[in-house]
Amino acid sequence: MTRKAFNHPASRPLEHLQKGLAIATVAFCIAATPAAAQETGTSEVQIRRAIVIENNQAMDFGRIIPGDDSSSVRIMPENGNTIVNGNAILAGGTISPAQFTVRGTAEERVQITVRTRRVDLARAGGSEVMPLSSFRLDGNRGRVLDQNGEMTFAVGGLLRIAGDQAAGVYSGTFTVTVDYL
Repeated sequence: MTRKAFNHPASRPLEHLQKGLAIATVAFCIAATPAAAQETGTSEVQIRRAIVIENNQAMDFGRIIPGDDSSSVRIMPENGNTIVNGNAILAGGTISPAQFTVRGTAEERVQITVRTRRVDLARAGGSEVMPLSSFRLDGNRGRVLDQNGEMTFAVGGLLRIAGDQAAGVYSGTFTVTVDYL
C-alpha cells in the first residue's frame, strides 16, 4: 500500500502568503482606481476707457528781464507762485504752471510721470536756449480719477536765465504720461 503524503496547509506558508498578497493587491487596485472628476473655472475682464490727456494751459513764465548774473525762476505747481533766485526781474505777463486734464475710467487709480528731466527752451529765430528742469507736480504722482473719470493736475518747473540772455520768445516741450495702476 502506498501512502500519500499529506500536505497540511501550515506546511506551505509561502504559498499562502503569495495568494494573500495577490488578493490584497487586487483589492487595493480596485479601491485606488480614481473616479472621473470635473470642476468649472471662471473668467473675468475689466474694460477701461483709454486715458486722454489735454494740456489746458502752457507753463508760462511771463516776461523776465535778465540780471547781471545768472538767475532762476521757479513756478510752484500748487498755486502758481514764483521764487526768483538771483537778480532777474519779473516784468509782468501771465505766469502760470502747466495745467492738464485727464479723462479715463471713473474712480480708477492712475500714476502721473513727467518723463523729461530737462528741456532747452529755444529762442524763436535764434540758436540761444534756456534750460527748464526740476519739474514738480501739484501733489502725489498716484491719484484717483473722480466719479466722472476726470482729474486735473498742474506741473511747475525751474527756468535758468543767463545774465546775458538774448531777448526774444523762448519755447520748448516736455512730456507728461498718465498710466493706470
